[in-house]
Amino acid sequence: MSIEEIKILKRRAETFLRHAKEALEHEEFDFACFSSEQAAQLFIKSIMLELTGEVPRLHKVREMLYLLSKSVPEMEKQIIEFVEKNKEKLRALDDAYITSRYLPSVCTNEEAEMLVKLAEDLIKFVDKVLKECKH
Repeated sequence: MSIEEIKILKRRAETFLRHAKEALEHEEFDFACFSSEQAAQLFIKSIMLELTGEVPRLHKVREMLYLLSKSVPEMEKQIIEFVEKNKEKLRALDDAYITSRYLPSVCTNEEAEMLVKLAEDLIKFVDKVLKECKH
């Protein structure tokens, strides 16, 4: 693990989140949904790299959060609660990865707004997990 690799992943996550917000403003809802998923996925991977020294070879955000919960037992309960509270939204976020790339379906404004907000909340939450683990 290198500090530079962690920074690269976090910077990419921040860039995807910024692009998701911009896409939402420009009514590019499919791209907003896809970018939200990428932001969440990359940020979790950066935290996993920082905490465990490894990047998970997964693409589903929910699976990564469960893996994170097992990697930081002191925060397991809070992570599981976050997943349970946001189960349907996280499912939609995971689906955005596939549907926006491979399927001829369209994201709505409401879906895009929800996923951008979820990505923001998830990033804040996972960052809090990291800070708690460092204490």
